[in-house]
Amino acid sequence: MNKFDRVIILGSGDLPYNCAGICMEYMGNVEVVEIKISDGSFLEKKCQSAGIRYIALTKIEITEYLSNVKEKTLMISASSTYLVPADIIARPEFTIINWHNALLPAHRGRNAECWAIYEGDSVTGITWHILTNEIDGGDIIAKEIIPITDDMTSLVLFKKQVEKGTECFSKIAAMLFTTGITTEKQPVATDIKMHYSKDVPNDGFLDPNWDYEKISRFLRSMDYGGLMLLGPMKIRIDNSIYCFRKYSVDTECENEGFYNDNYIFNRDGHRIILKKLRKENIQ
Repeated sequence: MNKFDRVIILGSGDLPYNCAGICMEYMGNVEVVEIKISDGSFLEKKCQSAGIRYIALTKIEITEYLSNVKEKTLMISASSTYLVPADIIARPEFTIINWHNALLPAHRGRNAECWAIYEGDSVTGITWHILTNEIDGGDIIAKEIIPITDDMTSLVLFKKQVEKGTECFSKIAAMLFTTGITTEKQPVATDIKMHYSKDVPNDGFLDPNWDYEKISRFLRSMDYGGLMLLGPMKIRIDNSIYCFRKYSVDTECENEGFYNDNYIFNRDGHRIILKKLRKENIQ
């Protein structure tokens, strides 16, 4: 017998869509709610094609919408930036679970993929857990591990975390909808770090005096492909600040310095090329 009358999935991107498809295997009353940014989102188009109910609302509207829910509801926060208010969390109508893209209690908060790379973690992963008033602090339902390779960027890692999140949700879905969830407490950690959306590795500045390993971690942690999630990278050269978005690395060293609008420097047998530098105006 199904434990819920309704499923509400909060989030953006592929993960909420994937979770909705899995939930539809168990019941028909499934909807995806996305924070409204613009008309015709990628997620909206995918949901429409699959026959999944989709709603785009502002954060204030989402709170009002959830406040009016009367049915016994499974709420799934899947790659969502909406913080569920405490009074909604406390309501008996809701069972709320959250996907976090790290192995909790490591890297609580935002952009966990970035921090796992920058801080030199050898592995990371994903965690499905009970959502509570403590950010990313609820009891754990399931985890999956992802090794971090030396060439992995934040964009590549995030995509792998979405894939693992989908695979893991598929495994726990039967438990969620039928037998009920079993959980375990998060491991005790004395050095828990909370990452906020405003936080950027080294304030976005590459230090050319770092060793190559740290330079590589910085570049890859800031690298979201064409997305400027953390803003441009920066470097100080001769008392000036330059912004850049693209880079490349190889092992053929050559003279350091500016070449047109690129800047080249060598570190530990690697040639780092910062591309299309733009001088920042300092007021």
